[in-house]
Formats: sequence, structure tokens, C-alpha cells
Amino acid sequence: MGSNNFTSIDRLVNTPGDNAISRPKETEPVPTIQKETLAHEVSKPSPPLETVEYIKPTEETIELPEELKKIGVESTSALKHPTLEEIKLPISDEKVVSGQRAPLTSSFRWLASLCIYILKKAHLTLKVIHGKVIRAKE
Repeated sequence: MGSNNFTSIDRLVNTPGDNAISRPKETEPVPTIQKETLAHEVSKPSPPLETVEYIKPTEETIELPEELKKIGVESTSALKHPTLEEIKLPISDEKVVSGQRAPLTSSFRWLASLCIYILKKAHLTLKVIHGKVIRAKE
């Protein structure tokens, strides 16, 4: 077994100087584009100089007095999203699935459709997996 165990294709591959396409005389030379890389630093926006003495930076979270905390007031800085279990429906999830198969004229079907609508608003859906009904994100 030698090192030449393939068919040479050098004759099929053109070198750049062999069949170079020439440009017409009227064309302009192609400009070479030099890419410059610039490093940008992220800086905090500063207010205009004439308003600096009137503007004070504030914190993102608001400290509430103890009296308001005792009443039940909460800071709205953190977003609260309901979890899958927090969404309350008028009937159980199993009854919602079975209510979807009820006749169209029954009130049970309309209640199940309302529950599906509520779940869709929360980006949830009901899935039956191995005979059990679970809530899943859309």
C-alpha cells in the first residue's frame, strides 16, 4: 500500500492564474475594504448638565414604612407571576376535560369552555397523560 491510493484531480482544479476572468478597460478598480474593530464600553446615561442639580438618582426598590407593611402594602418592584397551582377554576381539571366532550347545549360544556378560556389566558393547557390530567405551559 503506497501513499498514492487516490486518483489525482489536480488537472480538474483550476489555479487562480490559469483561467482568470479579465475586466473590461472601462471598469474602475475594486476598492479594498478594511474592517476596523471598535470596542464599545457600556456606560450609564447621564442627565444633561443643566438638570444635574435638580435630579437625584433613586433606588429600584422602595422601602416601605412598617405601618404600611402591617396593613399589607407590598412593593411592586418584583413581578409576581401565578404558578400553575395558583389559578383556581370553578371545577376540577378532570371535570374540565370530561366537560369538553359533553353536548353543546349543556351548561356543563359551557362551564368547561370557560375554564379552558381562563387557562388559555394564563398560557396554560390541560393534557391527559397516562389517564391523569396535568396542567402544562403552552
